[in-house]
Amino acid sequence: MVLCDDSASLQFSATRNWDHIYNLPWPVPLVTRRSDLKLPSTHAQILSRILEPAPGPVVVLGIHLCGILAIRAVETFNAGPKCVAFALKPCCLPPLQYAKSRTRWTLGTHTFAAAEVCAWGKYNKNVWNGPAKATLAPRFRMWASNLFRGLLAESKECLHVELVEGHYQDTYLFGRRRFSTQSPKLPEELLAEASPALVARRILEASEAHEVLGVPTDVSIRQLRRRWTALAHALDDDSPECAAAFQKIKDAFDQIRTMRRPAEEEEKEKSSNSGTCKLPGTFLSC
Repeated sequence: MVLCDDSASLQFSATRNWDHIYNLPWPVPLVTRRSDLKLPSTHAQILSRILEPAPGPVVVLGIHLCGILAIRAVETFNAGPKCVAFALKPCCLPPLQYAKSRTRWTLGTHTFAAAEVCAWGKYNKNVWNGPAKATLAPRFRMWASNLFRGLLAESKECLHVELVEGHYQDTYLFGRRRFSTQSPKLPEELLAEASPALVARRILEASEAHEVLGVPTDVSIRQLRRRWTALAHALDDDSPECAAAFQKIKDAFDQIRTMRRPAEEEEKEKSSNSGTCKLPGTFLSC
């Protein structure tokens, strides 16, 4: 078992207690490796120096991975030879710097914009400095949904287990595929940033409205708008395929919005009865 972390090294033993790593009778030997997992070069090193030499099978386990680290975990499983199982507990959302730089991530056959999932806020000495945690729940659901859709597995599962009452970070992602000494083969076009033509093709191949937009069934209207906007920007091309895909995401948006309208009206009624004041034009299911 290999533990990869930016501080997983004995040279930091003077300031960290490593008893839970080195002084416990682990049934499987645990080796630590100091790595900055946020760097793309580190991802390549893990593949060449850990996964390829490993006898296998390999299980990729990500526990409370924040932001870009969850992306790296999915990328490792997707590209890793001998990987047969995957388990991920996503944690904090990616920071706003990715949205400001208009980053777009492509995982497997799924693509999404950073603006759909990024949020400001961070912990400072165990004190949260940011928006109310409850307001981040819809964005976190979208974040977990995108990670799940990007996972290349023969079978996969997304579970919601509430360990702390009212806490929204309750998502666990699992995936399995058959053992192979070779990395999963992807078309060359999927190894780079998704082009408008590729995004259009994925949209046109989908059928159900939520699959067309790539959103969970409980998506909020605000997140639905963000997703629609991101896909519209990704389809910035004059080709007939992009035009057809644009019309398809518009129809899917309208269909989901129509299905959600009774729920919106119910929320408005509840808010009115409770005496909560809402500004005109705001969406309650944010």
